[in-house]
Amino acid sequence: MLGNPTAAAMPLAHDRLEVLQVRKLVQCVRTGDKAQITKLVQHGISGLINYQDPATGEGALHVAVTRNDEAVVTQLLDLGASLGTQDLEGKTPLMTACQYGHLQALETLATRGVNMAVTDNSGKPALFHCFHPTNRHAKCLGFLLECGADPNTRDEHGFPVVCGASSEGLERHLERLLEKGADPNAREPREGKPALVLASEGGHVECVRLLMSHPSIDKNGTYGEEGLCALHR
Repeated sequence: MLGNPTAAAMPLAHDRLEVLQVRKLVQCVRTGDKAQITKLVQHGISGLINYQDPATGEGALHVAVTRNDEAVVTQLLDLGASLGTQDLEGKTPLMTACQYGHLQALETLATRGVNMAVTDNSGKPALFHCFHPTNRHAKCLGFLLECGADPNTRDEHGFPVVCGASSEGLERHLERLLEKGADPNAREPREGKPALVLASEGGHVECVRLLMSHPSIDKNGTYGEEGLCALHR
């Protein structure tokens, strides 16, 4: 399900009581102590569930997602945890699930609504956080696409997600992007290199094959003043 939870940095714990309570809550999340989680949230400082530790940047929902603990993720959401909270690096719980390749946690978050447009501190939206060479991460990317993520998404610097998959040799990711309508001729913004050139430069044979087999591919797409193309790489 798509929603539009507003992204916002989690409040940092400042005084001693806040720090102690947020650390206790995070510890209970790590151990899966659901009864104590409820007790702390209901009787602790106001808004505790969305606080983060100032030293580590950890907050309850982000930690639950790193553990891929569906039950605790659901509990925290029911208790008022915000999907839009961002850690010290600007990552939302959704991005954290993608980073770890935790599909179950990702699916649980998505039932409450996800905002695909939010970016982290480096300007990358959620799809870019799936860029790890495992089947788990490819499945997370595929799930985001099924939820409505744009296969032609770019980061804040104009770098297309399809170019990222091509340059990193992530053929399973690239295949899913192309199946969902990603432009096989997308270009990176700095030099204007097409995805095919990026895949060729990296020696990523499977990515080259996928791009070359696409009916819309420009096999002779050039870039730069010298008019170089994939054949020159």
